[in-house]
Amino acid sequence: MANASIHYMPPAADGVLAPSRTNRKIGVVMIHGFTSVPESIRPWATGLAEAGAAVSLPLLSGHGTRWQDMNRVPAGQWRDDVRQAVDSLHYQGEPVDEIVVAGLSMGATLALDVAAHRKVSHVLLVNPALRLKTLDAWGGALAPLLHRVIPSVKPVADDIARPGVTEGAYPRTPVAAVAELAALIRTVVPQLSSVAAPITVFRADQDHVIPESSMQVLRAGATNTAQYTEHRLSDSFHVATLDYDAEYIIEESVRALAAPLHTTQSSIERGPR
Repeated sequence: MANASIHYMPPAADGVLAPSRTNRKIGVVMIHGFTSVPESIRPWATGLAEAGAAVSLPLLSGHGTRWQDMNRVPAGQWRDDVRQAVDSLHYQGEPVDEIVVAGLSMGATLALDVAAHRKVSHVLLVNPALRLKTLDAWGGALAPLLHRVIPSVKPVADDIARPGVTEGAYPRTPVAAVAELAALIRTVVPQLSSVAAPITVFRADQDHVIPESSMQVLRAGATNTAQYTEHRLSDSFHVATLDYDAEYIIEESVRALAAPLHTTQSSIERGPR
């Protein structure tokens, strides 16, 4: 199953990331999370486009239709979807000078995966999924045996502190797809040391989907990144791109892409309360 579509957001001509300001054509591939859709990261994407970056929003295979469709998609197809989006990215019809990959949750996992295999200039992550909660991990291990008996379970969606906001994810979580998510994580974690691009990561203090140990995996594995910056989010849950810290994520993402690369360093910063 090929990915359903790739949505493009044209860059603003006068933003701080525009070629007139940076002498660089910056393209960003932005990847949504597990069972979700690009709407979950659209404000983030809009902010980068308004800053002057050309933005690509692929819809991952099996997403955006019905949850049953995910049961037929292997993790390798999601990896191919992202690589296709990266390889086809242009800035107003012309090749980009720099490619940035960004993602939320499983989208962040896929961003790290492609950064280990393609030349990218920066990696932007929000609540990356590099380890699952204990019950979810057991579910992923047993899913190949259980999915024919229990095809779906309750959703892992809308973990958002801001009331009345939805990410548009599936109302059920397909069990077979959980096994593919677990397989994806097992594939990506050993490759983290191959990511050389700077990493900027945003982590919610209150994430009810992905455990804090996922961040420990990232810090331990991303040993060869040129620069590692971690922003802690005090007021948002897992889908922070639609939550109270969304503007902060946009502002710091633009700042990260506009700033020159410094010497190798690691820092942790806390967002505004």
